[in-house]
Amino acid sequence: MENQEKKAGSKKRIAPPEPVFEPLEEGYGGYVAGIDEAGRGALAGPVSVGMVLLPRHLPDDPGLKLIRDSKELSAPQREEAARSICRAALYARVAHESHRIIDTSGINFAIHRAMVRLVQRWPLFGREPLTLLIDGNYRFDWSDLKMCEVFTIVKGDRRVQSIAAASIVAKVSRDRRMRKYGTLYPEYAFERHKGYGTELHLEALATSGGCPIHRRTFCPKPDNQQRLPF
Repeated sequence: MENQEKKAGSKKRIAPPEPVFEPLEEGYGGYVAGIDEAGRGALAGPVSVGMVLLPRHLPDDPGLKLIRDSKELSAPQREEAARSICRAALYARVAHESHRIIDTSGINFAIHRAMVRLVQRWPLFGREPLTLLIDGNYRFDWSDLKMCEVFTIVKGDRRVQSIAAASIVAKVSRDRRMRKYGTLYPEYAFERHKGYGTELHLEALATSGGCPIHRRTFCPKPDNQQRLPF
């Protein structure tokens, strides 16, 4: 993924073809939010969940025209889109759950906890009805989300505009955090692969073992089948 981003970023910045979103938000009254995560399959760092409530009518902003599945954008395009989303959105926030929570309680627990925290921080939570459109097919307990109706949508980041926007802000926020970790642990080059299991990352693990932000439950064992030394 990161190599693709580098190649895209080195060329003239041309937006991908305009996505065709399903108008699912229009089918619900009141407030509608899209939710998506970034970093689920990484070997290191947090899992990050974004939540975005877009207005019914978006302003004429070039950055908003970039909204689509975050994986289809280069890193500079995601940054531009995220800035525009945060300016235009009724609500746009990201919650991170650390590698410690992932190791002790599991990745799904971490994602669910981040989602619930995001919704409960919405200023009108518990006072106004809210429809949540969540990427994936999670089967979580949503009983703590009062006055919320929850729908999970497979490949929602390609189908629903607010989910795509959430995927972008989650990815951008997590990438910024991983770049900071890259300065703390330069031997792993987190700024390049963002903690995913690239060849570069696996080589660093084989040479140096793990560091404090690696997920013990996700990291592969070295060739000698010894546990990573962390």
